[in-house]
Amino acid sequence: MSMDTPALAYAEIIQKKLNQAIVGQLDVIHTAAETIANSIVHGGLLHVFGTGHSHLLVEELYGRAGGLRPVNAILVPKLMLHEDMVEATFLERRDELAEEILAGQPLERGDVFLVISNSGRNGLAIEIALRARNMGLTVITLTAVEYSLTLSSRHPSGLRLCEAGDIVLDNIGQPGDACMSFPDLELRSGATSTVIGAVVLNAVVVETIQQVARMGIQPPVFVSANIAYGDENESVYALRQAGQRLR
Repeated sequence: MSMDTPALAYAEIIQKKLNQAIVGQLDVIHTAAETIANSIVHGGLLHVFGTGHSHLLVEELYGRAGGLRPVNAILVPKLMLHEDMVEATFLERRDELAEEILAGQPLERGDVFLVISNSGRNGLAIEIALRARNMGLTVITLTAVEYSLTLSSRHPSGLRLCEAGDIVLDNIGQPGDACMSFPDLELRSGATSTVIGAVVLNAVVVETIQQVARMGIQPPVFVSANIAYGDENESVYALRQAGQRLR
């Protein structure tokens, strides 16, 4: 097999970016985990929001085997891609939709709100972050910081997502979320935001679990219903506890 195959080249880029994303921002990951852990042990929730492909990372944190239970995933079908990609692309730019989306959500002062957007420029994600922050929630953002700062904001404030939160996680992304070029082709491919984002967020999760345990609390973690030990019925029942506070 040729060593210059695009598959291996892509894997090498991902490995380098993973090292940058984890080793290069360990302090930020620890801070995010400590913030979430402190919130959880005091009855807080981790709320998560993202549009387009970023919603995949919202689902990654929700009901995940080995993941945290007190997670409120804010999933809005019209902001994903499976109903209408074109409409979703335009709707994520509309900051005025934030009020409708947050209405009825169980947001409380002291909770943590994670907002995810690779470009970090669209109005809705930024408005969600600003509203959550104004309500007394700690806002964590996950975005491609360097890339985002080259773009103009689509929010009236002129802020990008990396400027709208309290704690900023960087997915080390690059323009267009495409890390590879090809000989004789005027195009790029090789998305990085989902794979790097998933590793960064799961790194925060495992750090959070350790922080909660150090506080003398049994970490509220899901056990898979598809393993060879344990009571499967209990594992399935536990899924109904997703998004519930430790109170």
